[in-house]
Amino acid sequence: MNTISFILLLLSQFSWAEIPLGYVEWRSVTNRFELEESVKAAAKLITVKIDNGTEYLHLGGDLNEFHPIVVNPNESTPSSDLTLRSLLGQLKQLAEQSVEIGVHISFVTTDIIPQSLEVLRSSVPPTGTVFPILVEANVLASDPRSQDPLVNPTKFIEDISQMKGLVPVLGWATYHGMDKIWKKLEDDAILIKFQVVRVMHMVEDLNRQPEKIKNQDVRFLDLLLKKVEQTHPSSFTVLALTQLKSAIESNGHHKVDQDPAAPRRPYQPPRSNPIREILPDYYLQSDGYSSLDVERMEALCEGLDEVGFALRAGMVRSEESVQRIARLVNQQKGRFFIVNHKSTDKEGIEDVVDLLEVVGEEKVLLELEDRDGSAEGPRIPEPKEPRGNSSGSTASSLTFFQLCILSIGKYTF
Repeated sequence: MNTISFILLLLSQFSWAEIPLGYVEWRSVTNRFELEESVKAAAKLITVKIDNGTEYLHLGGDLNEFHPIVVNPNESTPSSDLTLRSLLGQLKQLAEQSVEIGVHISFVTTDIIPQSLEVLRSSVPPTGTVFPILVEANVLASDPRSQDPLVNPTKFIEDISQMKGLVPVLGWATYHGMDKIWKKLEDDAILIKFQVVRVMHMVEDLNRQPEKIKNQDVRFLDLLLKKVEQTHPSSFTVLALTQLKSAIESNGHHKVDQDPAAPRRPYQPPRSNPIREILPDYYLQSDGYSSLDVERMEALCEGLDEVGFALRAGMVRSEESVQRIARLVNQQKGRFFIVNHKSTDKEGIEDVVDLLEVVGEEKVLLELEDRDGSAEGPRIPEPKEPRGNSSGSTASSLTFFQLCILSIGKYTF
């Protein structure tokens, strides 16, 4: 089968092939239920995060056997009902039924990448797949203060390029948004990993849907704060936890334990305009990607036509950053951007308008969730930092068909 007839075959299979990918629904998947819901909703692209963990026991998992699994990064327990192998198997079965869903894979930790690549090698047929598989990893650092781990760029590109049907997506480790807060918490070294994850999840809920913060999370926060206040009263950790508790209490959706000796206050209904952020003065507004960042990525991808670049929404707000980053895809038909954000970032679709205008919607895929918070909303008073403080899915026009062609264009039929 030659290339032209193969393209015609794809067009006959994808009745929606000319619909821009940004207008074809994409969804984030963390378990089997969400995968099923994505299929029912006719989603054409799903995004998953892979970590090292165990499969549920009732599905045949073993507590002593660890696999690449699909996870929710906000959950501290590394267990899932959906492994990477089973996900790929289900997507292939769907493709055989003429239900093509692409997948964008990224990793929670770099340690799981080698094992994940082995799963991909054994699951993807030698001829590739009819649906695109995008595999993302951070290969360069835009700021030395970033806490995101990096992979060897040359090896990663070689490993992905050796498998037909896979497209590498290269990103930068960045330092933006609330990264400064998380770094200072890490420098304090008071909280353990699962506690930090739970606090981050509450901060995310505070920004997006403050009324839906779980009561057990509020109770957890109250007990955690009381404990840390006794052991590290002058730490930044106490400052951050106090701010979070005060914001939740001020919003009025949850009952927070009160001092029995404190005077009782009359009932007040929840805020109509809730507080959605903590420590706003610590929120970093980055200058974006520098000329050096772009030059290093250009050198790394020299001669590589079929590749994507992962961008953080808050890093492409300025016109200067957009002009610099646009060089990566200019004059390159097979290159594209994927714009996303971290769960606690405030930036959304409205912050990447300049990128869409300069680069063109046909080269940008926006994986951005709705941000309900208002940047100009109310805020609780900023307390003085204590002494002894420790230092420290729907607007692109890249077609799904084009993504499919990215992974097969270099093959001879």
